[in-house]
Amino acid sequence: MWFTTFSEGVYKYDGSTFINLTTDDGLCSNKINSVIEDEEGFLWFATSKGLCRYDGISFVNFPLPKETKQDISPETGLRTRESEEALSLLIDKKGDLWIGSFRESTVSWFDGKNLPQFHLTKNKILSNYVL
Repeated sequence: MWFTTFSEGVYKYDGSTFINLTTDDGLCSNKINSVIEDEEGFLWFATSKGLCRYDGISFVNFPLPKETKQDISPETGLRTRESEEALSLLIDKKGDLWIGSFRESTVSWFDGKNLPQFHLTKNKILSNYVL
């Protein structure tokens, strides 16, 4: 079992012992919002510094894309919030990883290398991705 914290990284419980992993161990940030395991056994962490993957040995960081001038909320018409913090994680029925962030009406999808962003609006389907 894995437990996330807002300041102490993550804790792994193996049934008898808690093991703490932090930035000292390679974790991207000690503020962890969410964790999920994919079909290949990788653990994915939504952190204050973006997305972090753990293979049981080492961590790999995938920063969320930086805000650009084009990042305008389709709902409010205002610039989206500038943040690299990943909040929530979801793996869809195809096994693809989706990342929710602080950016208003924006979700990212991990394509294996990059994190393309999608702007969401009410009653609009993601046109660049087939669910």
